[in-house]
Amino acid sequence: MHARTSTDPYEIPQYSADLQARVTAFRQPVRWVVELERRRDEITLGEVVEVADRWIEWHEQGRIGPLPSIRPGDTMREGAKLEIFQASERLMSELTRRAHAAEENETPALAAELLGKALRVTNVTKYSDLYSAGTIAMRQRAVLKQLEDLAPKLSEVEREGMANQLEKALSDEQSIVPLVARARRQFYTESRRQGIDRVPIEEVGVLVELPGDSASPSRLRTIGRSLQARLMAGMGAPGYLTETQYACTAMGNLYEAYEATLHALGRSITVE
Repeated sequence: MHARTSTDPYEIPQYSADLQARVTAFRQPVRWVVELERRRDEITLGEVVEVADRWIEWHEQGRIGPLPSIRPGDTMREGAKLEIFQASERLMSELTRRAHAAEENETPALAAELLGKALRVTNVTKYSDLYSAGTIAMRQRAVLKQLEDLAPKLSEVEREGMANQLEKALSDEQSIVPLVARARRQFYTESRRQGIDRVPIEEVGVLVELPGDSASPSRLRTIGRSLQARLMAGMGAPGYLTETQYACTAMGNLYEAYEATLHALGRSITVE
């Protein structure tokens, strides 16, 4: 993995020591993925699973995790954060590719296992910022659709096991309200610093004022549609507003996909 600038992407002086340490903690996990790519034509399924399991284990141990933004524009699309985000996505892509192959080889249980790992790998950095949450939610929705289509090929015991995993994954999902609140706060702080007077956006204010766990899928989709209408009408589109619309819509759709997939696995559940 190469830096995109003339400086080491892991040396970012404007970050706090804590955030710099969080970024640096990904150095080895990123290298694991780079090594897989370097040997792409010869790596075994076992090696791919081993790297995925290491990412998951390090996340569970608290060694790697979300990388919160410190200012507007500081997202997983820039610098070292982008390198980390891309490594996570490439690992997810390899897992889903192997899952497709397993399904074609009539080993649906293996395919389901690999898809479950893909969901967990991408959760590592998901709640870093609104861009990350929205983009990963879209990717995860596709994985859940693949699992939904796979469900009829699983035995009753296998469906039960996968349903348990998905319910656990669903319970681990976090509210995006804190991400919206942070992005909104950073945007208005930067605007004031530049001497610009901004009028707060009503829909975002409503969302930010909600308790952290009360942004239901239906409410997220409603707010997403409202913000989309505002954007299309040209009523002002600061960067954080576009990302809020993106993340609200993607997360609302993701929860809907959880419901559909769990239903296909024999679980009746409504995400509230």
